[in-house]
Amino acid sequence: MILTQTPVFNASGNDRLEDRKIVGGSTTGIADLNDVKFTWAPPLYRTMMNNHWIPEKVDLTPDKQTRRRMSSAEEEANQYVTSFLIVLDSMQTTALPHLGGYISAPEVKACYDLQLFQERVHTQAYQYGLQTFYNFTERERIYNLWREDTLLLERNLFIAKNYQAFIDSPSVDNFNTMLYADYVMEGIFFYIGFRFFNTLASRGIQVEWNKNITYIERDENTHCNLIIQTIKEIGMTSSDQDKLVNIIKEGIAQELNWNSRKIGNNILGISDVQNEEYLKFMGNKRARAVGLKNIYPNATKNPYAHLEVEVKGNFFETTITEYNQSASGFEDF
Repeated sequence: MILTQTPVFNASGNDRLEDRKIVGGSTTGIADLNDVKFTWAPPLYRTMMNNHWIPEKVDLTPDKQTRRRMSSAEEEANQYVTSFLIVLDSMQTTALPHLGGYISAPEVKACYDLQLFQERVHTQAYQYGLQTFYNFTERERIYNLWREDTLLLERNLFIAKNYQAFIDSPSVDNFNTMLYADYVMEGIFFYIGFRFFNTLASRGIQVEWNKNITYIERDENTHCNLIIQTIKEIGMTSSDQDKLVNIIKEGIAQELNWNSRKIGNNILGISDVQNEEYLKFMGNKRARAVGLKNIYPNATKNPYAHLEVEVKGNFFETTITEYNQSASGFEDF
């Protein structure tokens, strides 16, 4: 079945709550938020709004000093992790308008529109970090590392192909595939990158930059919630469940290979064993969130739980008093 984009205005549309659907509904195109069917959407939207932040409000100057303590392995990993996160957020800003164009429930569409804006803020944050720490030539190289690293290119193509398939042929099946790939990107790929920066910050390196990373993670938490709710509302057949599990497995396999090559056991506080434990732990967490069983039965421990407690705690203490930016919690929704 091929989906039809939500029209700009449809005079014969039907906005009755009992007939409202997230995808495939016959909406008028009017953003009627006075009465909503998906009651989880308005509080999520408000949380996303309250989380607004501006990257440049965090002064990165102190990090120029702490970065001198980075080893060559840490600096290389720092560049590659940043490059990959830039690509992921860049793909989001291109792909989300296509996905959002088929969302027919206005209260849910509002959340996807806000997600798009937040992904653009994330790309702004990465630019701010690169401009602070690197010269023009170095920045351009980091933006284009995928051109010289085949593994990074392969990882980019993994997400891009699932997005592009829906854009080229907007079927229900391809919509679900894009949604599942988005879930793996938002809920697994980003998070392992965040843990790298958290680890450096726990040792007093790039502490200020890690505050912007933590703002980004807080946004991604709401994005994961949005995708989870969308998947639950749409529902999954047994075939859909198998597809999601396979995408999670493939994504984690790629991440393990990537981390082994680019980080490995060369960073104090990170190891191949811990990364594998964490990725499989997150794979299980994401599977359970949409009603599936654990994919990896033995992956029950989060080896980086101490980072999540330590770094986020420090973040909220300084955010409210020093930076005057919004400080809604990570689990507000």
